[in-house]
Parts: sequence; C-alpha cells; structure tokens
Amino acid sequence: MSVDENNQSSPLDRLRIILVEPAGALNVGSTARIMRNMGLSRLIIVNPACDILAEEARRMAVHGIEVLENCSRVATLGEALQGCHRIIATTSKPRHLNTPLETPRAALPWLLTPNLESALIFGPEDRGLSNSELNHAQRFVGIPANPQYSSLNLAQAVAVCSYELYQMARENRLEPPVETLPNATFEALEGYYQHLESFLLKIGYLYPHTAAARMEKFRQFYHRARPTVEELALLRGIIGHIESIGQLFLGLDSLKGKKKNSPSDR
Repeated sequence: MSVDENNQSSPLDRLRIILVEPAGALNVGSTARIMRNMGLSRLIIVNPACDILAEEARRMAVHGIEVLENCSRVATLGEALQGCHRIIATTSKPRHLNTPLETPRAALPWLLTPNLESALIFGPEDRGLSNSELNHAQRFVGIPANPQYSSLNLAQAVAVCSYELYQMARENRLEPPVETLPNATFEALEGYYQHLESFLLKIGYLYPHTAAARMEKFRQFYHRARPTVEELALLRGIIGHIESIGQLFLGLDSLKGKKKNSPSDR
C-alpha cells in the first residue's frame, strides 16, 4: 500500500499525532500544516495551554486548516490513547530504564502496521513529556541533532517525524500485517496495571511510597512483552483467582498495610 494523494486509504490513516499541553498557538497551527503536507490527518490535543483555534494558529495552518478544525481536544493523555495498540513517545532525554532511545527512521515504521491503531506523542514546549507520560509509551524516539544545540521546537519535531512517516508509507516500508491475535489496547493494559498494583499493595509486596517506581518497571516489562488480549485476560484471571482464595482463606482485605517494611523498601 502507498500514500494516496487522492484521499484514498493510506497506512497513515490509523496514526494519531498527539500534542500534550501545547503552549503556543503558532506551533499548533504549524503542526496542522505539516500534517497536511505529509498525509496525516488525526490530530489530538491534550489539555492545551493556548487557544488552538486562535487567529495565529489558523494563519500558520494555511491549507491545513481542516486538520486544525477537526482535531480532537481531550483532558488527559489516557483519553487520547484509547484504542491504541502501538504507542511511541518523543523525548530528548535518555530513559533511566533499560529502554533504548531510537531514531525516527528506526522506530517509526512500527507505527505503520496494517489494522492496528497507533499514536506518536509530543510533549509541551517547555518541559517535554514527564516520566508518568512517557510510561504510556512502548518505545521512545529522539531526534539526533548537533550536540552543541540539539533543541528543536515542537513544530520542528513534528515536521521531522511526519516527513519520515510519509516517506516510509510512500516507499512501502511498512511493518508486516499482524497475523496473530492483536496486542491488548492501551486501556486494557491500563486496567491491568491498576488491578496488579492494587493486588500487590494488598498483599504487602508494594508499599505506597515505592509503588510508582516498582510499577514503572512492571510497565516496561509488559510493554516489551506486548501481551495479546487473551494473554492479558489470562493474567487478570490469575490475579482474580488468587484474590478470591485470599479473601476466602486468608482474609486478604485485612492484610493491606500490615506488613512491615523490608530494608529494600525504606
């Protein structure tokens, strides 16, 4: 399949460009124009810190005004990612976990997998994406630039990645279709993480002051494994069964908070 400039089906059609808390209307308008240039149409803006339909945004959008006017505005990044199977976040900072920072050319084809919903996330101009926001992604992209001045503004970062995506789609450099069961969606994984964290707190394996750091490691593990819908249901079923046994024989609900801290959790 190739990019079709006559508005027919394109591998880019299932890809969302997500801007988290953009502060500048000029950047939002420029993003809309760039997306139109590169065959992208699905723009989602999370909790904007500017008027995304302001005159300066419209002026910068030019022929991308339709992308701008049709963009979705949501309150949280979680809402923006509903239904996604593959998620990449952009960042200029190396992760402290064992997750590589990849180039756009190496990582972005993974988003162009037929029949899967995908998303590419960009952070606010002043701070980039926070660790909690980065935790929603399965892979991470950084744009190589002159180390003496490597900072790109939001619209420039979108332009680089959008260009790479357009070229990949045009040259049919796509991921092969998924032949097995599809990976679990973002919201299904989030539901599992909440269930797992609640259970581990209940049995005393996690403690409130260290839970976030421990769960971050669990998230990265499952992101690498990319469980299917059936596999995730199996994992949740195991937790639910253990909870039932614990409530029946051990009074599991009463265990929460009673275990003493171990040295490693202090």
